[in-house]
Amino acid sequence: NLEVGASFLSHGTPWHVIDITEDAVLAEPTSGKNIMVPSWTGEDIPVSFEVAQEVGKMRSIKKNVSPMPDNKTVILEIVSDLVVLHLCAGTRVNNGVARLFSKKLSDLIGESVWAVADPYRILLKLPFPLKSDDIQRAFLSIKNVKSDLELSLENSPLLRFKFLHIGRMFGLLSEDANVSMRFVRALRYSAVYQETMRSIFFRYFDIGTTEEILKQIKTGKLKLVIDQREKPSYFAAIGIERASGGENVGAFEPREKIISAFKEDALSRTLHLQCLNCNATRFLHLAGAPEKITCHKCEKSTLTLLDKQNNLVRDADFAAGLIQAYGKRALIALSTYGIGPSTADRILRMIRRDEESFYLDIIEAQKKFIKNKKYWKLS
Repeated sequence: NLEVGASFLSHGTPWHVIDITEDAVLAEPTSGKNIMVPSWTGEDIPVSFEVAQEVGKMRSIKKNVSPMPDNKTVILEIVSDLVVLHLCAGTRVNNGVARLFSKKLSDLIGESVWAVADPYRILLKLPFPLKSDDIQRAFLSIKNVKSDLELSLENSPLLRFKFLHIGRMFGLLSEDANVSMRFVRALRYSAVYQETMRSIFFRYFDIGTTEEILKQIKTGKLKLVIDQREKPSYFAAIGIERASGGENVGAFEPREKIISAFKEDALSRTLHLQCLNCNATRFLHLAGAPEKITCHKCEKSTLTLLDKQNNLVRDADFAAGLIQAYGKRALIALSTYGIGPSTADRILRMIRRDEESFYLDIIEAQKKFIKNKKYWKLS
């Protein structure tokens, strides 16, 4: 039985339940971490900077890929809301750059940016596409490597996991103990915390090499190429396949598929309408609805929505005005769970370059409604 907060698989893609209504389960794509079969295979053996550089040199022999990410060329590949930084710098350097780059992008847009790294590339999933100039600027603004990495670790699962391990070694925690991030922060100046940070930096990051790589990119010693394209490159596809094969399966679910599924659901709705002028009612299937909505009896554009109990919806006059002004799009917005006339009005007023952006705005507004609903107080 599904409940809010649960995760499930559908067609190989993991989903997270964010709300359950009388006739629908509302879910969003998730990383899939909570639905993997519990197992522990250990961490991958890290690839050193030197080995990754040699791989880059071997790549440069190939002539059938352009631009070629090698030991002398760093490529910033942008595919809609997917960013791939091709950097042959090894596991520890790329781990650090991934955290720093994602933090810079998060600070820029005010939302979380998902990132994963391997020895040869860093993949970042944006909540929405950004201009290439903004992405490049965020990358080149990385500095203060050590202090920024410390900040990025403050509330991370990695810090909590390593603190638990080190705490047991120090005799501070029992073998079956568990700790919260609040507990970890409370011991920020303890020997256990300091040893935890030292262990993380030693095992997962390479501060000196990271600083040198970033310096070479900024000075031009390493060539930085911006590659904006419609589909992932050969080397990006390898990284996506690797990321999708582990615990982060589904994180790169194409936005187009989500929009397509939402649109299909929206157009499958049949709405009950009433004319505010002559009180005539009618059922209208959205898939076959005309762009301009008028009453079949008096031919005036004064239709509004009825709810499941055949009562006028709240702010029926406002809704009628939106339907008169925006037609079919207003019906799509107003018939979406969590979208009232005020929110629909804001969405419909926005200027967009394509239809997909319209559906995406509705999806984001619905998600915001669902996530905020639990904080409402009944009056």
